[in-house]
Amino acid sequence: MFSSCIIGMKQANFAVISVSIYLLIYTIFAHSPAMGWLTPTMFVLSPFLVIWMVYTVLKKGEYNGPELAAEQEFGYQDRPDLSKSNSRSELN
Repeated sequence: MFSSCIIGMKQANFAVISVSIYLLIYTIFAHSPAMGWLTPTMFVLSPFLVIWMVYTVLKKGEYNGPELAAEQEFGYQDRPDLSKSNSRSELN
């Protein structure tokens, strides 16, 4: 079970890194006048790669943050002043 979790994270990391590099290369090629036919082809393929990346991260990725309690709602972890529980207590 642990090895399948590691494999899943490797797939998610691979997807994010490979699509990020692809889009970086696309951006470089888009600013180069010598890449006539390659830039539109990469542009057409990019949405499919981004969708594949999102699907892979959602299916294979793993959340490592704290679990919410039964009565707890989502809030900003880095800004406690913006959390939902603080805004409700200020209204009362």
